[in-house]
Amino acid sequence: PVVCNVPGEVAGWLAEACGGVQATDGGATALADAMARMAATSPAGRHAMGAAARAWVRAEHGRDVLGARLRTALEATVARCRRG
Repeated sequence: PVVCNVPGEVAGWLAEACGGVQATDGGATALADAMARMAATSPAGRHAMGAAARAWVRAEHGRDVLGARLRTALEATVARCRRG
């Protein structure tokens, strides 16, 4: 699991993945509070967060997924070049 103090899209990924604890803002106090929340989480809870995070990364950003996205983008680019 991770402790994150990055807002926006990264915070959304963390929430979607259920993979850690998000700080309420980017400040040092909020980060310390998030770290304390992680420390207070049971070992089983931290393990579950880590497993969920790994599964999310594989599903959303694994090599097969990124390779398929790249192939789709490249095929679209080649098709546009052939037409134009």
